[in-house]
Amino acid sequence: MTLWGDGESLRDYLYIDDFIAACMTTLRQPLQQGMRVFNVCSGQATSLKQLLALIEQVTGHTLQRDQRPARAVDLHRVLLDGTRIRQELGWAPHTSLHDGLQRTWQWLIATQP
Repeated sequence: MTLWGDGESLRDYLYIDDFIAACMTTLRQPLQQGMRVFNVCSGQATSLKQLLALIEQVTGHTLQRDQRPARAVDLHRVLLDGTRIRQELGWAPHTSLHDGLQRTWQWLIATQP
C-alpha cells in the first residue's frame, strides 16, 4: 500500500449502508422547489494512520506500507459538515468507522471462494 506523506491527512469516512440510508431518506421526502445540497458524511475526521491501524486491528494483518513524500495535489483535510441533512431530513450515520470496517472485512471473508 502506498502511503503518500506522513499519514496525518484527515478524511471523513462513511459506511456504505449509511450512505444508502441517506439516499433513501432523501428520495422519500416530498419534492421542493429549487435545489438543495446535502453533505452525506460522518462528520468525523480520521487520519490515514488511524485508518490503517483500525484496518490492521480488524483484520489481524499488518499492512505493508510504501511511504512516499507528500504530493502537492493531496488535500491535508477533508471533513464535511452534515448539519443540514440532520436538521432538514433527520438523517445521521449509525455505523462507526470500526464497525463499518469490521462488517466490510467479514463480507470480504464470506465472499472469497
